[in-house]
Amino acid sequence: MDEKNLLLGLGGALTTAAIDWAFEHIWQTTPEVHGQFPYIVVADPLPPVDDLITASVPAIIYAIGHVTDSEPMKSFGVGGAMYGLGMLLKAILLRNVTGLK
Repeated sequence: MDEKNLLLGLGGALTTAAIDWAFEHIWQTTPEVHGQFPYIVVADPLPPVDDLITASVPAIIYAIGHVTDSEPMKSFGVGGAMYGLGMLLKAILLRNVTGLK
């Protein structure tokens, strides 16, 4: 991966982190959204829908880059996936190993 694509990957990771932060900020500062979409759990071992949305954004960007054969979009998507998949794995482990809901 060259420097340009490395920076795009970093941008993808930071953008995904910003999306995650926005969802979490809304959840923490607005109690009336608790239990409403996207702050619901579809299946018990999975994290809430807001985490699934956050992780799907880079996957969609990567897929568009793959279809259009755009290396910058693919690099951006891979960077976002590095954050998003790690976040999902952490959330799934916390829910299933520690019982944290």
